[in-house]
Amino acid sequence: MHHVTDMRISQDFWHEMARAENAVPWEQFMAAFGPYAVGATEGRLKALHDVVVENGEVTLKRFGQMVGWFGPMELGAGVITRVRAHLAGNDCCRDDGDGILIGVRVVD
Repeated sequence: MHHVTDMRISQDFWHEMARAENAVPWEQFMAAFGPYAVGATEGRLKALHDVVVENGEVTLKRFGQMVGWFGPMELGAGVITRVRAHLAGNDCCRDDGDGILIGVRVVD
């Protein structure tokens, strides 16, 4: 049941923010994502950016992967803290085409 609730929150978030679009500018995403990034440092925002931006935009695919990898989405900085904590210790964050994180290290 927890997973279903998490999926619903992220689906509702995307629909409210992007409607039927499959990609949106980073600025539009962050305007809506703010309550989920309370107190986020520049390093944490960079980490989130590296995870969800593809070809210059936040895509529905990358957003969905981020929630699957680092969810649940809860108000506050939980999800963004998990993204940053994971990146601090791993070379990761690009999809190899099969949903596997590879490639980029983010540091503050």
